[in-house]
Amino acid sequence: MRFTNAQVFTPAGFVYGGFEVEDGRFAAVFAGDRSDGTDLEGAASEREDVTAELICDGLHVHPSAVRMAFRLFPGRICLISDSLRCCGMPDGDYELGGQQVRLSGGVARLPDGTIAGAASDLFADMRNAVRFGIDRDEAIRAATIRPAAVIGRASEIGSIEVGKLADFVVCGAGLRAESVYINGLRIC
Repeated sequence: MRFTNAQVFTPAGFVYGGFEVEDGRFAAVFAGDRSDGTDLEGAASEREDVTAELICDGLHVHPSAVRMAFRLFPGRICLISDSLRCCGMPDGDYELGGQQVRLSGGVARLPDGTIAGAASDLFADMRNAVRFGIDRDEAIRAATIRPAAVIGRASEIGSIEVGKLADFVVCGAGLRAESVYINGLRIC
């Protein structure tokens, strides 16, 4: 456990009172791996002051586990990303901290085949959540206002309100990005 005030790059992390318990087992829980006899996820889900962080790229956590997480932590999921520098780039070879990474078909892997990290951004992960069956408005909150609240910046970011930073994406049908605004200025 460590004190954190930043985004956590794990498949699932649990934030409690400013402390974060990182636990890569979340994906394994729904695959039946309980060999250590613990139930961190179940215990954390019963605490209203616990927020679960979830990478929703379809690789780190299976879509069925995404649905389960949203049921276990109603109104308490923050979508996060561990996007690598190859995010949004074409297939090819990239570097991650001195290690070679091959991006192929949207999956970034180390030479031994291990997933190196995500090759999707948070917007894509939010759209994935909806595609996996999560309510659209809940997925949007999980990617916007809820993470802003967790890091103590909900008065500045996370929603469109007078006095807040005007950084937002205008979406059309199917949550397709139609335009992007930074500081209130349309950039595309």
